[in-house]
Amino acid sequence: MIEQIKNRHYKAWEEDFFSKFMFEYLAFIAYVHRYKYALENFNDRGSIQRLKQDENMKNNYLKIVSEDSILANEWCVLIEELNRKPLWDNSKSNEITEIKRWWIINDEIQQSERIGDIWKITWLQDWWNMVEFWYSIRNNLFHWWKDANNERDKLLIKWAYKTLRPLVEIFINSENIY
Repeated sequence: MIEQIKNRHYKAWEEDFFSKFMFEYLAFIAYVHRYKYALENFNDRGSIQRLKQDENMKNNYLKIVSEDSILANEWCVLIEELNRKPLWDNSKSNEITEIKRWWIINDEIQQSERIGDIWKITWLQDWWNMVEFWYSIRNNLFHWWKDANNERDKLLIKWAYKTLRPLVEIFINSENIY
């Protein structure tokens, strides 16, 4: 535990993807929770669920994914990695389980019991699971499960940052926030 604390402390001195993602995620959740859906009185999870249902945001983001070959490639590499090795949830106990909530697309905040590989981002138009990816990475990072020196964790954080940044730019441009 002390090593992890020191690693994070030293990483804070660098300009790296861990720091970039944390600040990008803070901008993302501030917009979603405190600005866009603030009047709906959701908690963070509820705001995430509401974003997943926002057809306007979905269409704007997926349009960028379809037009930006670099962003599309980042998603393709990430999808391949998640197919190879899924994300796991170990935040509630010492037991590690597959993340099961990715396919929830309605207002009910519950764990999905669908059978099969539901933790995956299945294609470049899989908006709901893209949003869940960012949220899951945030949860793992903010709850101490990501290691600043682990190569896979570094890659997941890098992809999370690179794929989230265009959405935050959409937020800023759509609301004329400068």
